[in-house]
Amino acid sequence: MQKIFYIFILSLSVSFSVNVFAATSLSVDQLKQQINDRNNQIQQLETEINQYNGQLNVVSSQAKTLQSTLKTLDLTQKKISTDLSLTDQKISKTQLTITQISDQIKVTQNNIDINKKSLYSLIRAMSDNDDKSVLETILAGKNIGDIWTDIDSLATIQNEIKTKSDELQTLNADLKSKQ
Repeated sequence: MQKIFYIFILSLSVSFSVNVFAATSLSVDQLKQQINDRNNQIQQLETEINQYNGQLNVVSSQAKTLQSTLKTLDLTQKKISTDLSLTDQKISKTQLTITQISDQIKVTQNNIDINKKSLYSLIRAMSDNDDKSVLETILAGKNIGDIWTDIDSLATIQNEIKTKSDELQTLNADLKSKQ
């Protein structure tokens, strides 16, 4: 836009210098009239240039606004794409966590089943020993060592029942928390 202005000014100055040489043959009034005409044209052109500059500023600000809007849209698109990737990663992590917990639940359930079977066996063994009276236990034993062994076995069974019951309660609590 400035180039056009300079070219215009240059052409005016060339045209003005040509007119000056031709004007020497013109009257002073005619020269004044031509100078006034040129001044009016210059003012009109300056007004036009100012209008163009104003329009350029408006267009430039609009272009900046459009560029800003495009950048905003581009960044929004990238953010949404990243949000989607993040959500996909979280879903994958959750699926893996569910699989891991599911496997842990199976192992815990298996341990519960094993402890239940052991507990049933221990209770049956204790029940078998309880069916014998103390007199039968004494008479069935050949010596006092055998009697003490039976009594010690009974105490061991009772301790084992207590331990297995505690383990079973812990495993059940663990199973409930995992579920």
